[in-house]
Amino acid sequence: MAISNVTRLALIEDLRARGTVWNGRLDPVEFLSRLYDLDGLPSTDRRFNTAAGDIATHTISFPEDWPYDWVFKDERLDLARDDERLLKFLAEMLHPEVRLSRKESLELAEAINAHLAPDGWQLVEVRQISGRPVFEPRPVGAPLVVPLVTGAHALEQASVTRQIARMNANIETDPEAAIGAAKELLETTCKTVLREFGETIPDELPGLVRRTLDRLGADACGAPDPARAERAIQRLLGALSGIGSAIAEVRNACGTGHGQHATAGILDSTYARLAASASATLVTFIADRYRALRPPSPTSSA
Repeated sequence: MAISNVTRLALIEDLRARGTVWNGRLDPVEFLSRLYDLDGLPSTDRRFNTAAGDIATHTISFPEDWPYDWVFKDERLDLARDDERLLKFLAEMLHPEVRLSRKESLELAEAINAHLAPDGWQLVEVRQISGRPVFEPRPVGAPLVVPLVTGAHALEQASVTRQIARMNANIETDPEAAIGAAKELLETTCKTVLREFGETIPDELPGLVRRTLDRLGADACGAPDPARAERAIQRLLGALSGIGSAIAEVRNACGTGHGQHATAGILDSTYARLAASASATLVTFIADRYRALRPPSPTSSA
């Protein structure tokens, strides 16, 4: 899934047309130092010993010296040839410490993904810092686990976001670990919600899921026939509650947490993706209902 030169050119032109400052609120040296050891790279200006000196001079002291797209063409940074470096660069452009506006980050991510998608890549929100998204590159087709959005404070303060990132990161490389993380994600989410509502916490995952869904309930008051809609939703929730039992069984049979015999093979990532997607579906619903029942205090997340 190589990123073509056509995609690179179109992406650069789009960023230029939008007036996007790739380094955000940081100066170019501060931004690039997050990705490179600039003092370990050579200078193209004989007056300086390292890249840090010539970049500072030609982009900060004399900002008109180099064109907008110099950063994408500089051979030392290798963004024109190395797909991994380019993807990390684009993700870093959206980091909350680089770009404070949540709205701007989300809009820019959408624009970047429109260019990357034909080549099989996307930037995916994997966690949040103070309500602002942090993105990482993922192949198109990898499970898009929706992070718990700003407003579900108790969930964000738990280890949920770390488990989402761990689950996504291991699907292709360590399917067993991804399945284990899918189970832990569901378990942590349910325990956190039940604790917030002062409910008794069952020991096993299937019971945890059932108790959580029972506590959150269903709200069909906006439907033309609320009673009928609620019955249908309850049937759907009954099916979702089975996810807890199934993931626990899959984790026990295939995931981490129980030692496997020495000759056990490597599980196909297809099944890790299935477990992750199922867990994500249920966790997203729980987070949405939790947020609806426990609205947070208003906070700014511009």
